[in-house]
Amino acid sequence: MAKLHGFSVQEALNASLGQMGDFKVLDASDKIDGAGSAGDSITAGGYGSPTLTNTVHVAIPRGATQILIYPEGDIYWRFSSYATSTTTDDDIDNDTDLKMVGGNLISLAVPRGATTSDKPNMMFSILSTSATTHVVRIVGV
Repeated sequence: MAKLHGFSVQEALNASLGQMGDFKVLDASDKIDGAGSAGDSITAGGYGSPTLTNTVHVAIPRGATQILIYPEGDIYWRFSSYATSTTTDDDIDNDTDLKMVGGNLISLAVPRGATTSDKPNMMFSILSTSATTHVVRIVGV
């Protein structure tokens, strides 16, 4: 068992992954296309026909191997790669994308090898499963 008792929660998490540093709490300024202000929360847009365009795309920090997510309500989600902006092809498809139950802290591994030379950046896309918007807390590790 690793000796993690002398570290803060953030340091212990990074130490357990074998890497120190690279812990970033994401906020609205990390959104792609229409970024919000630093310090503002990320909110999953409300779902409803035809509001799939309410999908929120959040840039994942380079070097992050996992993200920690706490959605306040149920959301649809997916990982994908992008160049510098997103298209409607990047929006959530409620028929095929995965659903995450709100009110739980979830850890997801960031896919490796999903980027290409023309789409070198990773993003995490979210959309509320209802017409109600939900705050989603995301940390890149």
